[in-house]
Amino acid sequence: MAATPDCPMCTICGIRIFESSSHRERTFGSGPFPWAPDVWKTSGIVITGPHWPSYRKGPVLNDSVRRHIATPTWDPAGMDIHPLGPRVSTQVLYSAGAHDGFNPTTEQHWYLGIHSACEDIAKLVIRRSREARIRSMGDLWMILDQRCTKTDSEHFFGTSFLPEIPENLPGEPLELSLSRYYLPFDAIPGDQADARDFYEWYEDDPLFIPDLTRRIISNLQKYEPTAETVAQSVKEFEELPQEVKDNILHRLLDQPLALDCTYSIPAYHWKQAFLNIPFLWDLDKSKVDKEILKAKLAGIEWDWEKITRQLMTPVTICDQSDDGDPIPWNYDQVGLTVPHGLNNRRRIWQILEEMYPNDVELEDEE
Repeated sequence: MAATPDCPMCTICGIRIFESSSHRERTFGSGPFPWAPDVWKTSGIVITGPHWPSYRKGPVLNDSVRRHIATPTWDPAGMDIHPLGPRVSTQVLYSAGAHDGFNPTTEQHWYLGIHSACEDIAKLVIRRSREARIRSMGDLWMILDQRCTKTDSEHFFGTSFLPEIPENLPGEPLELSLSRYYLPFDAIPGDQADARDFYEWYEDDPLFIPDLTRRIISNLQKYEPTAETVAQSVKEFEELPQEVKDNILHRLLDQPLALDCTYSIPAYHWKQAFLNIPFLWDLDKSKVDKEILKAKLAGIEWDWEKITRQLMTPVTICDQSDDGDPIPWNYDQVGLTVPHGLNNRRRIWQILEEMYPNDVELEDEE
């Protein structure tokens, strides 16, 4: 079921873009000041570009996607574009010529709301993820435009909405819903009667996460496999041809990565995989090296395979508790204690990795 909120929503993460007294875009990557865990929600943009089916199967060029700093208004789902731009409604299809003085176009067009932080994470996914099928901001626009077009064509809202996205995996019959925003349904503003009024981890800043490295490595456990079969498996791995080993190690972080450890690959390879986890771009490797040295002096070897598998655990759709309340995924479920912002980052990263062009199966009119 689609949602029709009366406030601007981020078409990437599904969280509301909140009002702010500042018209200046915050720089999250360096730690905004003044900073608070939820201030990221107040920094937003709108993007606009060509509307399907004008670009048919694509690609959409980056230069054809326009980005504008914008702040929410008290008008339903409205955002003011800065500087000196119009007030627009997000996820509402405008007719050609609606904003000729600002955005001259001969076709219908959207202004899609996005958090600045989610845009930054999208750029990091494009640059760092081997799983992602979006390779440019043009790809991102094309997918968001197609999702909004599909949702609007099926529901005829005539007002702002959060687009439905595929619940199915590629190759499976298409099923659209809001479940793969990985949020409890009552956390999405709109038609829900019991919208949540208390703070949750998915409201924490996913981009700037204070004390991230220390909090992650505090979860390290001792490497203690003693079974003879494990030693034999490691020996067999080391005896493989170098080309085969290189191929295995290159794919070590490929999804899906099971949670159960096999200890068939030497621990130092898993340490390198840990350092290369794509959504941990801000991991302080000098702090990791200090922890390794401290452990070595104490005669301890860390279990890098376990923590890597835990961190790479995929986000799952919300379960229902015994009393019927939705239970959103977080790293607690796999034994990790990490900042809430990392839970949110992992969620948004996976949403972006799961996108692919025309994932809502719009029919080509050719």
